[in-house]
Amino acid sequence: MSCWTQFCTILYGQLSSKQTLRDTCLSWASQSHLYYHFGASKAARSTLSDANRERPSAIYLELFYWLLNQLRGATISCKDVVRLIDSTTIDLCKQQFNWATFRSGKAGIKIHTVYDPNNKVPTFFSITTASKHDKKAAEKMPLLDGATYVFDRAYNDYAWYYSMSLRDISFVGRMKSTTRFEVAEMLKVSGKGVLKDELIHLSSTKAKKDCPCILDIFPK
Repeated sequence: MSCWTQFCTILYGQLSSKQTLRDTCLSWASQSHLYYHFGASKAARSTLSDANRERPSAIYLELFYWLLNQLRGATISCKDVVRLIDSTTIDLCKQQFNWATFRSGKAGIKIHTVYDPNNKVPTFFSITTASKHDKKAAEKMPLLDGATYVFDRAYNDYAWYYSMSLRDISFVGRMKSTTRFEVAEMLKVSGKGVLKDELIHLSSTKAKKDCPCILDIFPK
């Protein structure tokens, strides 16, 4: 079975809401008069199963990003790029997915996503077990130098902040209520609804070591 036939068969199964490989292959076989038009062929259930098990998923990940690039259209400067980072957890049946460790009574996976709010499409995603912490997954995300990223408090990690600052990456997040810092400079407020604009140094021993740079905060 070629990779193209494998891809077409799986995509057909997804779009037609098939629940099993047997159902997918039987329904796919009923469309054999259409194979010629897009260069695919018949898919036996056992052969498709072998292909799904043995072929690396990275083949189709590359295809996904190629198609995504076509959707985005014109290239823009990284200075103008804004991306949102977040994750979502999907609960799974522990009896069927015991590899997806989560809690004692349930299983689950977590999808970590970088999202383009202008084009309304994801630019990157990864799937881990639900027990994977958000900030650990974020460390492996391919971030663009010079871009701006927005995320919530779950991604609060000083070493990660510092690594982004070294790459000229701007980021907007929420600080923990226990964060210790010293104000280095008070800036003139320019944005509507902004009460303060301060440049700070993190002052705890660990924070000083992990993030020895100036941060800009907007206190409530």
